[in-house]
Amino acid sequence: EIIMINNIMEANKKKLAQLREQLKKSDARISALEETIQLLTRKLESKEVEIESLKSELARLNFTIESLNATVDTLRDETAEQSRVINQQDALIGEMNTVWYVIGTKKELTDKGIIEKAGGLFSGERKMMDQINPAHFTTADMREMKSISFETSKAELATIHPDGTYRYRQENDLITGIEIINPVEFWKSSRFLVVIVK
Repeated sequence: EIIMINNIMEANKKKLAQLREQLKKSDARISALEETIQLLTRKLESKEVEIESLKSELARLNFTIESLNATVDTLRDETAEQSRVINQQDALIGEMNTVWYVIGTKKELTDKGIIEKAGGLFSGERKMMDQINPAHFTTADMREMKSISFETSKAELATIHPDGTYRYRQENDLITGIEIINPVEFWKSSRFLVVIVK
C-alpha cells in the first residue's frame, strides 16, 4: 500500500509539474492558483519525508500492522484530497484557455444573430453582436489551436484581433485558412473569433 501511495504521489508530482508548465504557457498568472500549487507541492514533499520516516521506523521498531494501516489510511485520504484539488485547478486552467470561433457568410452569420452592421447606414462593415448564442460556435483550447482551415475567395474578421498575431493562408487565389501566430496576443482582446467568408 505504501508503494501504491508512492505511485499516486509521484503521479501527483508529475501533474503539478504539468500544471506549472500550463500556467506559464497560458500567461494567466493567478496568484491564488500559484499559492495553491506551491502549498500542494510542499505538502507532497512533507508526505514523502513522512513515508520515508515511517519505512525506517517500521524496519527499526517493528511497528504493528494496525498502526501502519491507520497512517496509510490517513495518507491515502490526504492524497485523494490533493488529487481532487489538482483536478479542480486543472479544470480551471482549461476554462481559462477556452476560446470560441465560427466561420460563415454574412447572411449565415446575420441569420444566426452572430453579426450586425457596424458604422453608418451605407457601411458594409460588420461586428459581432453583444448578445450571441454560444451554441453556434466551436470551442477550442487556445494553447493547442494554431490554425483553422476553410476555403474562400475573401475573408474578414468581425472580431478584434491585433495585426501581426495572425495571417491568412493562401493558395493561388483562394484563402485556405487562418494561422494564429501569437495565440496569447491574438485572444487577448476577444475570446471569440468570427470569420466572414465569401
